[in-house]
Amino acid sequence: MKTHVRRLRGGGVEIIRLLSPKDLEVASRDHPLFYEKSIVWLTDIASVPFVRVKTVRSARSRRGPLYLAGDIRVLGYSKLTADAPVCEKTKGYERRVFYLAADDKTDGNQPAPPSSVNPRSVQPGSEGCAPVEECAEPQLSVASDRAEGSSVVKNREPNSAAASQFFLRGWNQLSMVPSD
Repeated sequence: MKTHVRRLRGGGVEIIRLLSPKDLEVASRDHPLFYEKSIVWLTDIASVPFVRVKTVRSARSRRGPLYLAGDIRVLGYSKLTADAPVCEKTKGYERRVFYLAADDKTDGNQPAPPSSVNPRSVQPGSEGCAPVEECAEPQLSVASDRAEGSSVVKNREPNSAAASQFFLRGWNQLSMVPSD
């Protein structure tokens, strides 16, 4: 999957999925992550070993920031494509938010919660992998190209056979990035 990284004010990044028409031919519109256009990280996630994930099924917008109530720290959220459907039951959009609870320790002294994911493995349309397992999904490494003023995403593949299995499994999770 090709992606583009846009640097945000405040140190965050937006990982935008870029797909060809051929990629879309094999995509399934029935998959819940099909309509994800991008993942916005509000802070640097390089040293964060895990994030919790919550699916918000009543988001009022496709693109705006998501917040959760309680004593938590939101680190990121998904943005949806312009053609994302509204949930009939809640009359809102289905989006993901990535966060840490107040008692989460990210210094390596606490095991990751069972429902958490490695934030560097999360991409639009991809759930990501558990932080405690060897990640079969390619992990993102962001490199700046200062001469061009843009960023390039490189996939770091822990083992190419497992990464190939991820891509074959992940084809049904792709979504379209509309042109703005």
